[in-house]
Amino acid sequence: WLLGRIHSGFEMRTLLLILFCALQAGGAIVNWTNTPNQWPYSSGDTVRLWGKFETAFVITNSGTVGNPTTFQFQPGCYFTRSNWYDGGQSAAIYGSGLSYVNINGQGVGYIEATNNGTALAYQVDNTGFKCAGCNNITVSGLLTSNLYVRTPDSTNDANSFGTGVRFTGSTSDIVINQCTNSYSATGFQIQYRVGNSNFVISSNYARHFVIAAVVGSETGGSTLTNVQIFNNDFAEGRAFSGHPDLHFNCIHVYSVQSGNSLTGVRVYNNYFHGDWGAYNTSLAFIEGYFTEPWVYNNVFHTEGTIGGGNGMLVFKQGSKAKVFNNTFVGFTNGTEGAFNAIKYTTWVGTETDSVVTNNLFFWCNFAVYDTPYTTITASDNNLFYPNTTLFRAVSGGSKDYAAWQTAGFDASGTTNRPVFASAYTLDSADTAAIGQGVNLTALGITTDRFGNARPSSGAWTIGAVEGGEEPPAPSSVTRSIRTGKRSATGKVVWQ
Repeated sequence: WLLGRIHSGFEMRTLLLILFCALQAGGAIVNWTNTPNQWPYSSGDTVRLWGKFETAFVITNSGTVGNPTTFQFQPGCYFTRSNWYDGGQSAAIYGSGLSYVNINGQGVGYIEATNNGTALAYQVDNTGFKCAGCNNITVSGLLTSNLYVRTPDSTNDANSFGTGVRFTGSTSDIVINQCTNSYSATGFQIQYRVGNSNFVISSNYARHFVIAAVVGSETGGSTLTNVQIFNNDFAEGRAFSGHPDLHFNCIHVYSVQSGNSLTGVRVYNNYFHGDWGAYNTSLAFIEGYFTEPWVYNNVFHTEGTIGGGNGMLVFKQGSKAKVFNNTFVGFTNGTEGAFNAIKYTTWVGTETDSVVTNNLFFWCNFAVYDTPYTTITASDNNLFYPNTTLFRAVSGGSKDYAAWQTAGFDASGTTNRPVFASAYTLDSADTAAIGQGVNLTALGITTDRFGNARPSSGAWTIGAVEGGEEPPAPSSVTRSIRTGKRSATGKVVWQ
């Protein structure tokens, strides 16, 4: 109809000019099926990905403020190959120097390797999505799997291969949200250099890893402000266990080189759990030249019987760590766990001014384990069960609860047994933890692990969950993960 209305070369030129201006302004829909095509995309455009991609592609064009370039996986779209190693960037999707780009898997798009692992044809490092020196990038709803399928409890495979989502170089304003990773050494990694800020790792799900999420300095002099790690569910299942050279954590946040600094770290509302097998390091490990990280409303639950050499939550070096309203469960299958709950340690100098408040410790080995070079400023309103839980105070040596109180800690603490309705949620009939905590509203904490409001006045519940609530209904987004198991034909199957 439109072409039938065009009667002159002037009208045709006008139409082409309008189309050109629309494309320049962005907002176009571009469709790629099985391989990138030659249609030019620009700021504000959405590139829809369809079908099966077997070759890697490089993102070349950035977006702008308010007009990001978006790559959107459509139902049935996936990237698959034996592995993504190519001697270069070795990633299924790669970009460098980008800004204002969104990668949206929509909970259905995935990247996989099909033949890379301990007992498979290849043993090489590769990555799902990688961006170097990028800013204002969001990766959401992306599934990455089988980038390295390691044989569980292998004693001769020390390969720390495979990363689901990785940012390197100087990066700021990075968001990794609602992504799923299974069978790779690292799930989500963000590195930083001088003057970087604003990292968010939220609502992600990871299984079968060495470290689920890493935030770390890349060079000497690297500085980072504002890191938020929240609402994640990270659990290991022994896939990478068995070798002493692997550093196991749900999260590892570090700033360890000369001239580094790390401020504004907030770790909250996470569920860190699983059976780690041998050589576990910790569930959460924060180390280096950090100042005042806050760790609150998290659940730490060890589901294995082999203890680690550190603790569920470890602070190494740094100062002013704040630990509020967490639940530490070291009780598995009717057996007392061998895990320490919180451990402080240093490699040089002292670690000072830590505060421990409103935490629930259930069947832990040492509830608080520090060194002569650590200063705990305050510890109170915590619950320690049983009363045989041990402590290691500044003066050195093991202490029982009475000696811990004599040292000036937990005057308002308790050793009464909590009543649980599930692995870590309290029964509504509980009186040991419910209503026994101090109110921390003045610190800006207003909700519990599930987002339920805590009282604005009056007593709080000790631990991550305010009291008597069951977990919310599962998300409507199904988090399918690949197990690495293969049928007789070699096809990867869902579980």
